[in-house]
Amino acid sequence: MLIWFASSVAWVMVWLPCVLYLSVAWRRGSHGLFPVFGTEEVKSYYRLFRPTEVISEPNTEELKRKFYNELKPKFETSFTRIYGRRRYVLPLLLLAFVAGIGLWGTAKTLQSWQGVASNPFTFPRVAVTAFLGALTWVVYDQFSRLRNRDLTFHDVYNCVFRFLIALPFGFSLGKWVTGDSAIALAFLLGTFPTGTLFKIGRRLAVQQFKLGEDPGEASNELEKLQCVSRSSAERFIDEGVTTIAELAWSDPVDLTLRTNKGVRLCD
Repeated sequence: MLIWFASSVAWVMVWLPCVLYLSVAWRRGSHGLFPVFGTEEVKSYYRLFRPTEVISEPNTEELKRKFYNELKPKFETSFTRIYGRRRYVLPLLLLAFVAGIGLWGTAKTLQSWQGVASNPFTFPRVAVTAFLGALTWVVYDQFSRLRNRDLTFHDVYNCVFRFLIALPFGFSLGKWVTGDSAIALAFLLGTFPTGTLFKIGRRLAVQQFKLGEDPGEASNELEKLQCVSRSSAERFIDEGVTTIAELAWSDPVDLTLRTNKGVRLCD
């Protein structure tokens, strides 16, 4: 019963931060920028970034007023359709399913190890520790993002991907060591961010197969900007913005919603 209770709590902890974010902090994050925009700001935005959507203005003052009163709701609706809450449904379901299957197998394995299982069922030890390492990273990452109000549906997909690659990385990288050290390594590797895992894998492959020197990280041009930290620059890079020119010519509203950086970056 204790094993099933702990597994159930762990399963809830996987998806609870995202549900809390959507119910409490979602409107206060980047989506809180919509009330900041007045009619004049919306007009300017459409002229600069969506000129084809406003073909011509009405002639009379009354029709103009009606036209621009309808433009602001259209402005908000168009972005809500792309970045709204419904975009979280599929990744959340996938995350709950993948985590549920993994925790069910982990619980059955622990019961078998303790000799209390009615139907013995075991996963390999490396698989269990690799999955629990990924679980540790996913829960920590989601709570960190909940605190910073920075949890997009792409981040939820990344958590699903993190679970899926945990076992292959655990088994493959565990071959570099022997004995019980492989079990500890599988868990510890699982706690690393996904990007770090790929970096470790590339470096080991380069060293083992002598593929040439592993190129170092290139300097980040966006970090040259005042008040842009490394983490913010990396977030822009994740969205395909790698240079100052690309940042200058990006749609500010779209980029704010994609990076979830809040209204302050739209000033």
